[in-house]
Amino acid sequence: MHNHELRANKGEGDLVDRLSSKWHGNLKSKYFIYQVHVSQTFLFTPTLSSALYLTLLRLMYRDYEEVMSMSSSIATDGEMDDEEKQILNLLETAADDAHPNAHACFNKIALNMQYSSVFCPWDTLQQVTALLKMVFSILCDQFTSACCIRCPVMLRR
Repeated sequence: MHNHELRANKGEGDLVDRLSSKWHGNLKSKYFIYQVHVSQTFLFTPTLSSALYLTLLRLMYRDYEEVMSMSSSIATDGEMDDEEKQILNLLETAADDAHPNAHACFNKIALNMQYSSVFCPWDTLQQVTALLKMVFSILCDQFTSACCIRCPVMLRR
């Protein structure tokens, strides 16, 4: 893994109450074991729950490239069980990350989950809007000021 800084928990303590009987009641397993590929470049995620949890860890670690590369592994068109829904809901804890790559990750995950019976717990419209504002801002830096259409003008409609 890359040497990135782990996101702080906003001073609220742990992400989950690990003593909660509801939390434990939804778990099929108390831990996940990931096999390392022989190339030592990626991990196998044997279940949807393990893929969701690894995605959460990578989002919290701000390893956006890995989140993007594994986002299709959490796509499902089937019904999610309680454990999977519980872990999916934890992804929302990282949805306030203002980094452009974080917005791209959340949008990619939402696209991959569009045929799922479960809705993404984060505000997808807010994620798309934030990413578009950043893209327009970057594009505007490439044009002369006379040719650039600012985001508020583009998003008025």
